[in-house]
Amino acid sequence: MVEPQTFADLPTLAQRLRNELQTKKFVLLYAYNGTGKTRLSAAFKDLGKNNDERDTLYFNAFTEDLFQWDNDLANDRERVLKINKDSRFF
Repeated sequence: MVEPQTFADLPTLAQRLRNELQTKKFVLLYAYNGTGKTRLSAAFKDLGKNNDERDTLYFNAFTEDLFQWDNDLANDRERVLKINKDSRFF
């Protein structure tokens, strides 16, 4: 088991997550409401900015119309990511 770590601020934690993604396909975070997940994701996104280029699709209330999941809760067999073709982003 990995020992817990403390980070000085959100940008430091966001950089740590970016470093982890150099060797991993994904990082899964879970936290209760009100703990700063949205602020952390914004810090992560900001680190990926390079002038007009970005490397992160930032998911928030403004972009949640981009896609939705069909988790097939009834059968638990076929999960599908449905892209909203009517979104102005596509």
